[in-house]
Amino acid sequence: MATEKQDSSRKRPPNFRIEIPSDETVKSRILEKLQRVKSYLTSTLNKPVSNSLIIEELLDFWIKQQLGSDNTKELHPFPSTYSQTRRQDVDQGLFVTAEKSLDTYGEVFEAHTSICNGKLKVLKRTMKGHVASVRLMCTKEKSHSCLWSSSSHLPNDYFLVNHRICHAFYSSGLLPVHYTRFVNGAGIGCITRERRSKFFRKYKEHAENESVQSVDNAINDEISSYDDLDGINIMTDARHGWRKMPKILQL
Repeated sequence: MATEKQDSSRKRPPNFRIEIPSDETVKSRILEKLQRVKSYLTSTLNKPVSNSLIIEELLDFWIKQQLGSDNTKELHPFPSTYSQTRRQDVDQGLFVTAEKSLDTYGEVFEAHTSICNGKLKVLKRTMKGHVASVRLMCTKEKSHSCLWSSSSHLPNDYFLVNHRICHAFYSSGLLPVHYTRFVNGAGIGCITRERRSKFFRKYKEHAENESVQSVDNAINDEISSYDDLDGINIMTDARHGWRKMPKILQL
């Protein structure tokens, strides 16, 4: 009697593939983590789990941690950069910052976001001249704290912002009383008199050298413009006196 041959092969359920560009090291690391999650879910649910369930559980966990229970919220929404100042905030602290320092703040924020879903808030602000030294602390983990400055440092360890403003102050012809009234009225910090005096001495040295070099160049240019000349004419003498003025003025 003939027997009918039965097909013992089972039909595979529908499936799909996810391709992830990586090398063998990354592949091994991902598979190891998937196996750890699979073991945990198997023991927790007390039943076998599939890879699709593992991935869904991981994604649901991330969405809940980062976005809360509202799954319809956009991923990483950007708040509006336009804001209106309230009446009670018109006296808030102001400071001067440099472009590179903003880049550094962005890097700090990005690094913290990668490990924590808390927010960095300003805990304390200390003014050092026109530079703000800000202590940032996480709203969830108190150990997540860092110090950020609104200016980078020069090789002499001084702040770039303070040196730039000192240079502008002494180049402008403002008197010290004008400077202090302006910055204190604006509330943007003030460079100490000792630090300004130290910068002034260095600035004065360079200004005197430039003044002497400028006078010498003018005299040499005047002499070279004539074939036979033992002195200088009245126009050169006038310019000579004008170039000497910075030496007898404050700057």
